[in-house]
Amino acid sequence: MRATHRGIHPLLALFTALFTLALFATPTIATPAPQSGESTTKVLLTRGHADVFALVPNGPTISLVTKEDVTTPGAPTYHNPAKLILGVTDAAKTSATEKIEGVGTAGYALPQSENPALLWPGWDSNALAPLRPTAIRLVIDEVSGPGRILLWRSAAFGATSPIFEQGSLEAAPGRSILQSAPAHEHANWLFTAAGTYSLTLHGEVDTPKGRLVSDPAAYTFAVGAPASAQATPGAAPDRRRPAPDRPRPPRQRLSPPPPKRPYNQPPSSASPPPSPRTGVVRQSADPTRSARTPTSTQTGFSPPPASTKSRSPRPRP
Repeated sequence: MRATHRGIHPLLALFTALFTLALFATPTIATPAPQSGESTTKVLLTRGHADVFALVPNGPTISLVTKEDVTTPGAPTYHNPAKLILGVTDAAKTSATEKIEGVGTAGYALPQSENPALLWPGWDSNALAPLRPTAIRLVIDEVSGPGRILLWRSAAFGATSPIFEQGSLEAAPGRSILQSAPAHEHANWLFTAAGTYSLTLHGEVDTPKGRLVSDPAAYTFAVGAPASAQATPGAAPDRRRPAPDRPRPPRQRLSPPPPKRPYNQPPSSASPPPSPRTGVVRQSADPTRSARTPTSTQTGFSPPPASTKSRSPRPRP
């Protein structure tokens, strides 16, 4: 008898290895590649509540997004910061900040309390509560713009309370905002000059399982009407041609007049007799006068009728 060799089939072994690899592999989030037909239009926010720096869980890590409730009141709308423009309108321009201790300069201010006519930016980390964080930081990486960005809280008796851990009011690389627990916060913002600002930062979250660090996110602030028009696609100067004049209605074509009948030709039986004022030329009985005498339709007025009275000579005294 032939001895039978018992063992694992090669295909079965390959399937088992692939299944084990898929089961214990670390999950990753695939970033969709931009498609050619994808819209590049950016959203412009100029008023209402917006959590500009919103930290949210993203699989095994965290991400920075923007959350606002202006688009759909009562429901949050999330935006990729790269596709968002935060507009600061001309209504925010003020000189009242010159009198605030530690600020001392005018500019475009967004107050800590809500003003319905302006953008109300803040930051929020409440979505990280399931991670049980012990420390949450927003760390600034880069700042650029025509002026400075100042942030502070209003304290008692008009004093200012710094936002950054380092005790300064100005946003600068390396400075950070610290939260000991998930929270939602607002502050006073001041942009010292009109123009376009770019603020890049990342999030750091300490959890019982270790520290999570988000990818950097760049935020664009357009301060003043010209900056908003320049930063938003489609807001370029209008170069359309002026609208043409209104088309004139076509002229009404009149039917051609009937051919004139010679004055010495008798009317046919089919044609009606001419009217006394149809412009027919009469033949004069006086050979000394012209053979054609214009009528009222040719001159525009009716000649006075000839008088039939004969004047008697006046007796001489």
